Amino acid sequence: MATATITTHTTIPYSVFSPKQKYVLMVILSMAGFWSTVSSTIYFPAIPTVSSYFNISSGIANLSVVAYLFFQGIVPTFSSNAADTVGRRPMILLSLLIYVAACIGLARSNAYWLLTVLRCVQAAGIGPVISISSGIAGDVCTAAERGGFVGMVGGMQLTGNAFGGLLGSGLISSYGWRGIFVFCAIGSGVTLVVISLVLPETLRQMVGNGSIKPQSVVNIPPIFVFKRLRRGWTNQIESLGPRKNLDVLAPFKILFNYQTLCVLFAPAVKFAVWSMALTSLTVLEGDGYNYTVLKVGYIYLPQGVTCLLGSLITGRLLNWSYRRSKNLHDEKYKEVPEHERPVFNSLRSRLYVCFVPSVMQFTGMIIYGWCLQFKMNISSIIISTCLISFSSSAAISTVSTVLVDMNPHHASAGVSLINLTRCWMAALCMGVLSNMTAAMGLGGTYTFWAAVGLLADTLMFYVAWYKTR
Repeated sequence: MATATITTHTTIPYSVFSPKQKYVLMVILSMAGFWSTVSSTIYFPAIPTVSSYFNISSGIANLSVVAYLFFQGIVPTFSSNAADTVGRRPMILLSLLIYVAACIGLARSNAYWLLTVLRCVQAAGIGPVISISSGIAGDVCTAAERGGFVGMVGGMQLTGNAFGGLLGSGLISSYGWRGIFVFCAIGSGVTLVVISLVLPETLRQMVGNGSIKPQSVVNIPPIFVFKRLRRGWTNQIESLGPRKNLDVLAPFKILFNYQTLCVLFAPAVKFAVWSMALTSLTVLEGDGYNYTVLKVGYIYLPQGVTCLLGSLITGRLLNWSYRRSKNLHDEKYKEVPEHERPVFNSLRSRLYVCFVPSVMQFTGMIIYGWCLQFKMNISSIIISTCLISFSSSAAISTVSTVLVDMNPHHASAGVSLINLTRCWMAALCMGVLSNMTAAMGLGGTYTFWAAVGLLADTLMFYVAWYKTR
């Protein structure tokens, strides 16, 4: 009698995290990333107050802004690779701990040099959080759903950049400039406690698809004391990612590739112009408008809303565009053996989403500069800042997703390059803003940067359509 052998093949899921758990992760990461983005713009309304308190010029006061952006850009480039090696959870906790300590010191600063140094520590501490968040997106999301995750997390994180001016104006009006740092210390301290309790480890080299128990207690959140949460530990070792050694130069190996550079240039310019636009709003306190600090703060509100909408809408569109392009590609080559098919161009499928935001950015910059220079109706200023913020958040969400696609095993290191380029570009622009507006006027300055943005978008689309390898 013949014995039949039945072989079953079990498909290992990419991630054991349920959709509900992924949404919880989105909220947790958004809470952490909010403090990274809010710390820059919440300080903008304080510049005139800080200048007066320490009896320094506005140019000297701007040095603390430039220093913050410099360190926020460079530190994650080195530390993010540690998150790709030792784990996401310990690096986020360390970042928040340094940030809380720096905020407490800033609230007690009595010398401008000390304030500037602690702003650098603050930036170095919280800077890596955004790139680590994108690394977590690569750990738990497939390429088809990654755009929505990165877009939603990025959008909620960028609300800090969008609403920072409003929060700063309100805090300064009620508590003075020190109130800004007290608020950041308390808020980030609460966030640190929440994340230390509930954030799980997701690094695929350590926990695979989430089914493997981490070996170190640092990588296990206390909430996993509940047996129900440990049911996912089914030890699917086949899902483990390849082991990597710590390589602090890994991000630079990714950066010095012409395709990566061209993709990064466009969002860097958009973010820099957005930062300049938010800084230039402080002229509304005088020079023909004579608004109070709090009234200027209200003008930050509409562009904050459009920033959030930009990322949320972009996340949905990224998923839709990827699925549509992938289906068309598969349909076109369905008769061709899979090993002979041309590689699917995921970069192009993502960047379709950037066409409209690019036009919005170009238009918004020109309207903003000339309307502010000629003191036009405030509605024109508000509308143009909305166009700029929408396009900036859309571009950052898109390119964050693209870099995770391009570097799935070095996701945090890849996305840290967005931090590096956008913060350094913003630092450069903030450093030359006063001189440019003095020589060219606000209209000429923003027209110049609109042209630079157009060139950056052209390079990005050229690489995606004609030079993709």
